[in-house]
Amino acid sequence: MQIQSLTNYTANILSKKYNAQNPITQTNKNDFQDSVSISELGQRLSINKGRKISGGTSDIKEAASLMSKTLSGFEKTLEEMNELTKKASKNNLTALERIDMQIKFEELRENLAGASTKLNEGLAKISGQKTKSLSDTSHEIENPFESDNPIKIERTLLERARDRLMKGEDWNVAEIFNPKYEISDDGHYKITGGTFEKIDDSEEPTVLEKINATDTVNLMSSVTAKRGLERIENELNDVKHLRDRFSSFLMDYDGEDLDGQLQLSDLPAEDQINKFQTALGIMLKDPDTETFKLVQPINRMGYMFTKIESMFEKVSSKLAGSMISENITFQNFSPSLKIEFDENNIIL
Repeated sequence: MQIQSLTNYTANILSKKYNAQNPITQTNKNDFQDSVSISELGQRLSINKGRKISGGTSDIKEAASLMSKTLSGFEKTLEEMNELTKKASKNNLTALERIDMQIKFEELRENLAGASTKLNEGLAKISGQKTKSLSDTSHEIENPFESDNPIKIERTLLERARDRLMKGEDWNVAEIFNPKYEISDDGHYKITGGTFEKIDDSEEPTVLEKINATDTVNLMSSVTAKRGLERIENELNDVKHLRDRFSSFLMDYDGEDLDGQLQLSDLPAEDQINKFQTALGIMLKDPDTETFKLVQPINRMGYMFTKIESMFEKVSSKLAGSMISENITFQNFSPSLKIEFDENNIIL
């Protein structure tokens, strides 16, 4: 189509001019090209004027922008992980430098793990749905006495290891938690805080053992860091390939497939429960977790959305499938859940 050819020509000319004046990375080049394509997407969709498009063309543009930004952010997260791992592969690093890298690496892994959820949540917002932000549980430990009320802590496992290094102490130790608690008016124990203490117990896992028990890359030695490089580079290459495919897709998408597709109203009533229509297809809202998922794409943009989401899930399952455990053993604390009061005595 003429408008498609004009879009490709404009993007290529502007990209060459921009690159000549501003040396940039391939990722930034893709960002620029995506922005050019998305800015002209409305013009390309105008050929569908008069057709009924679920959500309207503005939602298609917003969805395309969402996909571009989240895919770019995902790629950049992997690039940061790759750079950290390369640095950790060197031999002349201190334990303090390594623990700082490991802390940053775990933060990046959390970004990977939440990417698919955030992508679907973004599409739900574009479609007018109210979303619930995920709570940050990185500074909480499991409460064995109140499972639905985790204990908030100020420092994570790796941060406590760093604190010990700063004091000149051994960082790779096993810990126990010595809780502080109070008794409520109805006789229940309530944990209000506590302290972590080193313990010499072969049955309790050390910090390093907890790191190795996950699918993270252990940056605490050059040998283990080198082993992780190939894992990250393989995933990064796959994501870069998908990013190139998405940029090409944006350049020629004209919206010819936006009408005559499956609508929520076409489904049997029982299949419509907890679902809603978007410009890309039908989404499901899980009533228990309040999370969203595009379960039935209805056009090429929707199918591209699911490809990006599937890539997020594949990569995160390999690199961020399990986080470093914050669970610990409680020291000398196993009260009954309820205390019964007599006039002069406490009966446990």
